[in-house]
Amino acid sequence: MGFRPKPARVTSAPEARSSTRGKSRPSVSRPEPSAALFKVLANASDVMYTHDGQGNLTWVNGAAERVSGYTRDELLAINILDLLVPEQVEIVRARWARRRQGELPTPVIADITIKDGSRRTLEVGHCLISGDGESSSILHIGRDVTNHERAGRALRESEERFRAFVEQSSDVLSLLDEQGKIIYQSQSIARHLGYVPEELVGLSCFDFVHAEDLETALVGFRQGLEDPSGGNPIVLRLRHKLGHWKSFEAVSSTYVIGGQRAGLLASFRYVGDRLEALDHGDLVRHLGAPQHGDQRAGRVLNQPRERRDLLLE
Repeated sequence: MGFRPKPARVTSAPEARSSTRGKSRPSVSRPEPSAALFKVLANASDVMYTHDGQGNLTWVNGAAERVSGYTRDELLAINILDLLVPEQVEIVRARWARRRQGELPTPVIADITIKDGSRRTLEVGHCLISGDGESSSILHIGRDVTNHERAGRALRESEERFRAFVEQSSDVLSLLDEQGKIIYQSQSIARHLGYVPEELVGLSCFDFVHAEDLETALVGFRQGLEDPSGGNPIVLRLRHKLGHWKSFEAVSSTYVIGGQRAGLLASFRYVGDRLEALDHGDLVRHLGAPQHGDQRAGRVLNQPRERRDLLLE
C-alpha cells in the first residue's frame, strides 16, 4: 500500500451513487499532508480515509481494506456514498452541504455495506490535517463498533420489552437501590395507591410501610438482597395517598447491572380481598411478623365481615 494520498478527483455533477463506479476522474491540484504522516496512519488499527468534495475516496489505510473487504485499488475507484447504506446517503449529503457553509465536522455513526454484502457500523470522527477548509484536508477516522452497536441494540430492545411488561402488569413493581430508595416505579402504583410514579422516585420505600409492618419489611428487604432468588413472600400494609392503608403481598429479587448487584426488584400484589376471607390461622401466617400477626388476626376476625377489609388495609 502506498503512503501518499492519491490526487483528488472530481466528477462533473453530483450524479447517482451507482454512477461513480469505474469512471476515470480528472485530477486537480490540492495541498497534500506530509508523506511521513500517512506512513504512520497507514498501519493504524482504526479505519482512516480521505475523500474529495464529491465523496471520491483519495486515500485509505490498511484497516479500511480489512474492514471493507475491498482492496486499496477497489476502494479508490469507489465513491464513499456507494459504501453507505441507502438510508444514510441523504443525511451525509446534508452534512457536506453544512460543512461547505462553514460548519465544523462532528462525529457520526455510519453503517456501510462491505464487499461480502453484510453491514458494518463505524463510529467516524474527523481530524483537520490542513487548513484550507476543503474536504480533502480532513482525515476521517472510523472505529468498527459493529458488535458494540448490536449489543446495544439488543439491550435497548430488551429494555423496551421489560418496560412494556412492567407498564402492563397489574402488580405494583418497584426498582430499589441497596438502601431501599425508589429508582423506578411502575404506573400501576396510581391505580392501587393513588401516587404518580414520578413523585415517589428518590424516596425511601419504607416511608410508605405501616409502622407495625416495618420490621417485617426490613427483614424481607435484607433477605432479598442476600438471596439472588429472592426472599419469602411477606404481607405489608402500604399507605394510600389519601392516608388509609392497603394490604399487599410483596416478593423481591436482586437485579444486576454490569455483573454487580445493583439493588432489588420488588413486586407488590394487592391481597385485601383475599385476606378478608381467611380464618385466624391463615391470617396469622399472612399478616407478617408473629408479634403482630396474632394480634391483628384477632382484631380482624372480631369485626363484621363488611369491615374486615378496611381493617386489613
